[in-house]
Amino acid sequence: MLRFARQLPENNRIEILAAVELIINRLLAGEMFTSVAYPPRFGKSDIIRLCALETNAISQYPVIMLAPWEDNVVQIGDVRKIIDMYRRYGVQKGTAFLYHRCRQLRTNRWWTLTDSTPTMISATLGLVNNKANQQQFLDGIEDIYQRSGKRIPVFVDECHLVRDKKALGNLIARIVEAGGYVVLLTGTPVPGIPGFEQSYDEWEDVVRHIPRTEFVDGEKKHFLERWEGQRRRVSEISAHITVEWKRAFELNALSKVSAVWIDVDVFDNETGEPLGPLSELAAGDLSRRLRGIQESPALMSKMALAGVGRLLAKRRNPATRNARMMVMTGNDHHSNGDVSNKHAKEYKAELIEALRACGEDPRSFRIEIATGVDADGMPNKAAAKLINDFREGRIDILIVKCMGIVGLDVPECKVLVFGSTLREGPTSVQALSRPLTTWGRAVADLILPRDIKMVQLYERIISDNGGEYHETDLSLKDKIEVEPPDEQREWTYRDARIDAYGDERGNILSGDHEAVLHAIRNKYPDVGLSDFQIIISWKAGAYPLTDDDVEAERQAQRDQDASGVRNMDEGLDDLEGEFGPKAKGIINKYISYADRERWLKALTDLQALAKRMCGVSISVNDIDDAALLKRLKAALDEAEKQMFPHA
Repeated sequence: MLRFARQLPENNRIEILAAVELIINRLLAGEMFTSVAYPPRFGKSDIIRLCALETNAISQYPVIMLAPWEDNVVQIGDVRKIIDMYRRYGVQKGTAFLYHRCRQLRTNRWWTLTDSTPTMISATLGLVNNKANQQQFLDGIEDIYQRSGKRIPVFVDECHLVRDKKALGNLIARIVEAGGYVVLLTGTPVPGIPGFEQSYDEWEDVVRHIPRTEFVDGEKKHFLERWEGQRRRVSEISAHITVEWKRAFELNALSKVSAVWIDVDVFDNETGEPLGPLSELAAGDLSRRLRGIQESPALMSKMALAGVGRLLAKRRNPATRNARMMVMTGNDHHSNGDVSNKHAKEYKAELIEALRACGEDPRSFRIEIATGVDADGMPNKAAAKLINDFREGRIDILIVKCMGIVGLDVPECKVLVFGSTLREGPTSVQALSRPLTTWGRAVADLILPRDIKMVQLYERIISDNGGEYHETDLSLKDKIEVEPPDEQREWTYRDARIDAYGDERGNILSGDHEAVLHAIRNKYPDVGLSDFQIIISWKAGAYPLTDDDVEAERQAQRDQDASGVRNMDEGLDDLEGEFGPKAKGIINKYISYADRERWLKALTDLQALAKRMCGVSISVNDIDDAALLKRLKAALDEAEKQMFPHA
């Protein structure tokens, strides 16, 4: 019986309390570790915090929480989220929860360096697993164990993201030896995590030929390696307690999903020969091509437009007007510039064009690139600040790569444009799960390229808890020098289009139904269904539309297609010189020019207010964009209402 969690949350998610009870019971029974496999966004942080309250009441000593990334250890102590947890589970007001983040391990008394004994202490795995720090950390665990006479809970969150599973296993063994009780939590079970049971198929013989390029005495040479050994499929990975993704969707613990699949026609660049649509190419055809596909202007443009369209549709609904969007790009760049963030910059340009195509002023949207990383591969200071700004709602669209999204929980982020080359592994699952945090009835929109590897990844995630894994045991048998390989023929990409819609159950509906979807959303803005469900419902007779409704949306799409080309000077001559005279005419209605000082101040204030409304900081005389001058002139009317509200 739990002491602090007195009620089920509003969503009746009994699995959270079941995990807490299991963890506490196994601790009291003298077990050394417990494993928990719950999907991302399901409430692992609540499990850790509730367990901290329960175990702290038993031992009067802190519990320890470890995670791979700094963002994880910071979020676990978010006061607002702890207060929300108290409300959800009926924790009595006034119950103490003292959080402390450990930043250094200079002594084995690291757990005593606060005025009061914390309920929870968090630290990064990098800190405690550092050779210089590990013994101090372990000595601290042993010190608490000797004082309390009870094993000390050590929670390892996001353990699937630890790169060196062997090192993690060694650390866990030493924590247990020192008197710790290790609780491993993951949203994506992967092979090699200590504490998880794994079942295997039979071994099968395999031979692999791997091409290598090396520099020998300054000369570039090509080699072919032959590896031989065995491989077996990991048929099952099980924890002491598990919730499958299917169950999480059924419980509405994860958002409903609209998967929008983008296809593009592929051509041989040299001959012009059509190779077929991307969706029909075999996995082998995509070898070393995914980056070129993802960075092709045709695909980026269509994916950006599909994402922006859905973001704007959400923002037209009062219930989701604060929706935000994330774009996953192909690669991070380092602060020293040794890896380019060209892809991210190109995506930003496409997003700006997409906003214009949808009739929006891009300057009204803050779009930022947070792909910079430090020497350890983590977001650098500039990127970390932008990620936090996105979390706090100060950025509308964030362009990021995998290291920036680990542990990032932003419920309002409901649109993801997947422009990355990731197609397997836990990080790809992390990326696709970012928009799945429930936020009212809002659907998570995933804009995805329809290559076979992406389709397989999506199907594995929604149906098989994250995918299929293999264990291999290979050894190098031979290595010979070979002739340089033939240059890979270049491909070009044309006619990118929305090709299909899917949902969280794996249903697929082919075709481009954008005109119908936009018409329904404009006419029935409160629809809380995925694209797939809306279209199926419409075909069954729901959401009646007239031919004029659909034709209006088709015309809007045609206008979008043509919106990328415009003469910015058109009408400029007619507009130049009109802003100042109009502003003066407005002021003359309220203030006599005889009161010159007051008149000039009011004129300056009116013009400055109109410029702020349009995001303009330069002199109007320096503007040579007719559309912007037109907006500035119109903004004077709204500025007049604000300055003279009782006129």
